[in-house]
Amino acid sequence: MYAYQIFELGKILRAQRLSPARLAKLQAEKLGRLLRHACGHVPYVRRMFDSQGVVPEDIARVEDLSRLPLTDKSFYQSLTPRERGADDIRAERCKTFQTSGTTGLPLRFHMTRRDFTMRNLNSARAYLASGYKPRQRMAVLAGDRQVNEKRSWNERLGLWRRREISSWKDPEQWLDELESWKPHVLVGRVTTLVLLAEAARRRTRSVFAPRRVFASAEVLDDPSRSLLASTFGCPVLDFYFTFEGGCLAWECPACGGYHMNTDMVLIEVIRDGKPVSPGEEGEVVITNLHSYAMPLIRYRQGDSVVLSGKEPRCGRGLPLLDRIYGRKEDLLVLRSGRRIPPQAVPHVFIPVPGVGRWQVVQTAVDRLTIFVEPKEGFDRAARLLLREEMMKLLREDIHLEIIEAESLQRDPSAKFRPIICEVKR
Repeated sequence: MYAYQIFELGKILRAQRLSPARLAKLQAEKLGRLLRHACGHVPYVRRMFDSQGVVPEDIARVEDLSRLPLTDKSFYQSLTPRERGADDIRAERCKTFQTSGTTGLPLRFHMTRRDFTMRNLNSARAYLASGYKPRQRMAVLAGDRQVNEKRSWNERLGLWRRREISSWKDPEQWLDELESWKPHVLVGRVTTLVLLAEAARRRTRSVFAPRRVFASAEVLDDPSRSLLASTFGCPVLDFYFTFEGGCLAWECPACGGYHMNTDMVLIEVIRDGKPVSPGEEGEVVITNLHSYAMPLIRYRQGDSVVLSGKEPRCGRGLPLLDRIYGRKEDLLVLRSGRRIPPQAVPHVFIPVPGVGRWQVVQTAVDRLTIFVEPKEGFDRAARLLLREEMMKLLREDIHLEIIEAESLQRDPSAKFRPIICEVKR
């Protein structure tokens, strides 16, 4: 780390201890700076403000953001690079990213090097709060075919050592690299970590023993958490990461919820365009407070969460989420209007013998298909039991079909979606 990075990390670490009132003030100051810059230098933002008849000074609080329209990935894709980029920041001097495209809409966006640093420091704060130590080794199961193998100067000094392992390789190869590297902390997407745990259980010799597992990018359901914890013998913590916002929230066992990094990313939780109350489920909308090259303002993240009404008990002022349900399209929607959260569905399969990987696809409010990779024991009785368990969860008349598949093919560059809902809501 450079000196300015250490300075900024110190500021971020102190900010998490601010009172809610001081955090709100810091957030409002950052929001004002971002909007003033964006309105002056980003064409689409200028048009957005003009069309609503407002100026940046009118947006003084989080509540005032409702005066601006919501945006999403398809909106940004409809803009030219010149329309969505800041005219005072040269794109070639920025970091360029592309979202994973798990929604079918990959998006390229730019970040200044300073904003990229702040994004990384935001993640570092969450890792440190979750028990990671700067001298510990961290292994990351990455989605890229070619991973970053460069070592920074701080890694050569034994600080923040990080190794990426490509998920394009076989799980047995992941294990070989991990046993050689012997990381203290393991980071990855839930599905990838589960595949790793399954491979580790098949090995007769001992495997590496991390001290912590940090899971992200997918819903960490109870069966997956239990599998990871029992396989690796260490705590498993959940992180809410997105390409567009970085680390939005992280699990705090002391508080029984997820701290939102509201000093770095402004997070709205809304339903039908209005803020939800604590205990209610809503859609996540973010304004990235460190997105000067390509501002993301009131961006629909596509995920569903539940706000917490609890006060933090760990000494931090960062507000809490109760639950993270994952992407909105992964919720099952029934004729009655009931929505089945994704973490409920895996429990259907627990008592059923012979189920390998599975996938639930809903094409209509009254039509559901379950795809199963069958293993030994998945016979007629198991199929009947699976149907019975699913109907217990749904509790409504629905056409249910069970199809056995030799392999549920994964796109190596995308996270596997165990639940797919094609019902328009």
